[in-house]
Amino acid sequence: MALIEISSIALDRTIQCRAKISSATICLYADLMTVGTVFDPIILFGDSERWWVGDGWHRILSAKKIGALTIDAELHEGGRIEALRYALKANDKHGKRRTNDDKRRCVEIALKEFAGLSSRQIADMCGVGYSLVQETRQVTESVTSTVAGADGKQYPARHKRYPKGEPHETANATENVVPETRPLNPPSNGLRYAKLAILNLKEIKPDDSQRAEAFASVQRWLAENLHASTAPVPNKQLRVVRSA
Repeated sequence: MALIEISSIALDRTIQCRAKISSATICLYADLMTVGTVFDPIILFGDSERWWVGDGWHRILSAKKIGALTIDAELHEGGRIEALRYALKANDKHGKRRTNDDKRRCVEIALKEFAGLSSRQIADMCGVGYSLVQETRQVTESVTSTVAGADGKQYPARHKRYPKGEPHETANATENVVPETRPLNPPSNGLRYAKLAILNLKEIKPDDSQRAEAFASVQRWLAENLHASTAPVPNKQLRVVRSA
């Protein structure tokens, strides 16, 4: 453990894995620091010239708030990437526990920084469930993105592989309407944007004063655009494929 000058710490927000910094937590920690409470050392990666934060953002900002010039730190060799790898899983079992938004931000950062890794590798790196990585990946990556499998080969990021003989039905749909007499259009970004819009709407908190107005605005947009943008298809041209 060493006493490190706070000015030498790179507060790089691109590797800050909280969905947001909690002002309440900073104020609480700052109050405790002023009465002599001893905190665990922060985790830093780097050298004497520059340090990157692996864990301890709230403690650093609290120390700055009370005017401290130094802070206790546990030092590790490495740099920004090593600090990021540590940060992605920090607070999984200690400190201010991660929220679902925190976990999602970790996944989003990992997918951007380590785009070639598989979803299972990203899930392990971030300490989250595989399904969260898959959901986030479908929104943030294009259909043509590739990831590295356990065998070292590259595979489409959103391609689902089936055992031989297993039918290729849509896994999560109860039924799918497929035009019989029309050629299928190539994949586009429509579904991706729709999922992204839904994820953004989920970010609106129940106590947000503009929540009702926001949802009403979406409903108006749908009412104005949905009917005009969807041409009716005669029922005789459709067949229903039901999932097993």
